[in-house]
Amino acid sequence: MAFNSPQRVQKEFIGVVGLGCIGGSIACALSKTQKYNIIGVDNDVDILQYAFERNYIQLGHTDLNILKDCQVVFVCTPIDTVSEIIGQVYKIVGAQAIITDTASIKAPILQSLPAGVRFVGGHPMAGSEMGGIKAAKDYMFENAYYVLTPHKDTAKEDLERVTELTRELRALPVIVDEHTHDYTVAKISHLPHMAAYSMVNLCIDSDLSRTLAAGGFRDITRIASSPSKMWLDIVRLNKENVLSQLNGLIKELDELSKNIQNDEYETLRQKFESARIKRESIEKDKGRFYSLRIDVKDVPGIIAKITLLLYKKKINIKNIYIENSREGESGGALVVSFENARARDVAVEVLRKKRFNVKTE
Repeated sequence: MAFNSPQRVQKEFIGVVGLGCIGGSIACALSKTQKYNIIGVDNDVDILQYAFERNYIQLGHTDLNILKDCQVVFVCTPIDTVSEIIGQVYKIVGAQAIITDTASIKAPILQSLPAGVRFVGGHPMAGSEMGGIKAAKDYMFENAYYVLTPHKDTAKEDLERVTELTRELRALPVIVDEHTHDYTVAKISHLPHMAAYSMVNLCIDSDLSRTLAAGGFRDITRIASSPSKMWLDIVRLNKENVLSQLNGLIKELDELSKNIQNDEYETLRQKFESARIKRESIEKDKGRFYSLRIDVKDVPGIIAKITLLLYKKKINIKNIYIENSREGESGGALVVSFENARARDVAVEVLRKKRFNVKTE
């Protein structure tokens, strides 16, 4: 079944294979620029219908042959299918199109590319543990890092073109080789998922622990809600790097256990302080350190009230989230970040006038 807009203008064709959360977000964001005709391919006709009705795509089909006129094709299918799909797309588009992907493991994919393919590996560091087309957003990649891993035969102009497209997604492109990428994501993405799975399985073992698992526990284990099939494939494809990082964590936890057992509290203090400083440096490196914390009650409309106050003063919010949320009605802390110190200081003044308890960072 084909989806085809009769109003489609002759613009550059960009294909997106796999309209899940990531593929749907790419299609939506690029379609919104009004510079391209987006061609979507998915096995699920209902997903194609959903994307077409919302103008994420201007043309859609379950058959990859619809991509034959594309200049760029994004492959956004499950990681265990990416290499096969790249080969199928290449047979259709040949060397006329650049093919890129969004898989979170790069080396196995780059090592199995068909000869002659124009390919740039890609991995947007964004998404949601709740996948699917309905989780897609045109702003999904805004201010998120988008890692690009060119093949040794990737032409400079092809890398530049894909880099340009990531900027049109409002992402921040970072270019590294595939091995550095896979090692690094094992540390900062794959290991945290393994730890989250382990913590949930260890700690949520009774009705009481399930009831008392509040803000802090939920925050650090949220990613355990990610699709298990996807993470099985990631572990399989990045096995050696994941094992290396798991062994490092086991060693670190073993040392921590010995420190506690031996009452080595000064050593513990140094470790805690080192971790605190390193954690804060992450936010500073990302330019998100113009923040404030607002103590809020757990009442309907409180977040809307705060954001409306800031909106009326034309203060742009860069990031917002709830920290240390607690059960019942005791509330939590709303953390709001701004692009510069002046915006933060104006926000503090506005909120304090309304008797909010505000602390700055």
